[in-house]
Amino acid sequence: MAAVVRATGREGEDHKTERENALGAIGNISCGDGEVKKGMLELDGLMKYLVEVVDKEGDEYKVARKEALGAIANIAHGNGEVTKDMIEFNGLVNCLVKIVGKEGDEYKVAREIALGVIRNIAHGDVEVKKGMFELDGLMKCLVEVLKEEREEFKVARERAVIALRTISFYNSDLHAGFFNYPGFIPSVDAIIGNPSLTGTNTMKWAVELKALINQAAPVENVPPPPVATTNAIYRRIDTIESIVEGRFHKLEDRLGHMETILSRIAS
Repeated sequence: MAAVVRATGREGEDHKTERENALGAIGNISCGDGEVKKGMLELDGLMKYLVEVVDKEGDEYKVARKEALGAIANIAHGNGEVTKDMIEFNGLVNCLVKIVGKEGDEYKVAREIALGVIRNIAHGDVEVKKGMFELDGLMKCLVEVLKEEREEFKVARERAVIALRTISFYNSDLHAGFFNYPGFIPSVDAIIGNPSLTGTNTMKWAVELKALINQAAPVENVPPPPVATTNAIYRRIDTIESIVEGRFHKLEDRLGHMETILSRIAS
């Protein structure tokens, strides 16, 4: 395993295929159980090499970046104990933020995987979630992705919404911070109000996220239901009242009929 780890750190075009194959192998191994993930995190030099590869510039590292991010995502997935250590790993989150902020098709896949890593880490406990909220640049980067409407950011925006929802979930202490974070509420509202996103996971997670955060909103800041929604509720109430009233009258008629029959029998 040490040789594989060393291969990820070899630079230059001559080692391109070797580097990519080594990173692919690490990604496959990192799909193991919690003990495997923990062991990989503790493996001397591995995380350092993975972060360094992700941080590399240029098309030469396009595949290697994707493989390294995939390995990090696998290590972070489904192991709360590991996520605590990952969030504290020097340079990892800054590296992810940097990738998410990259423009252009060259970084499209890497950007999407990096957001997946952030989401996986966010599945940690309350302290992990709090730490992520407070990490320099992370919230800003996620909110910036929420604002994106370009097609190349379609998947990235969905993953940013899920990451934010995951950070806020089971963590009511952070809801006020989310509510007051610059640009957060308008960005989420813009997604919810975008008719082209109706029925998508992006819309679904944005609605859930807004519902969570609104728990911390001052009463005067919680908007009333839209007029159309209110009118629909009133129409539904009127319909129910008509049905109940109609059935009540029918019941009265039946009781009156039964009284007539009983009076005849009695006489």
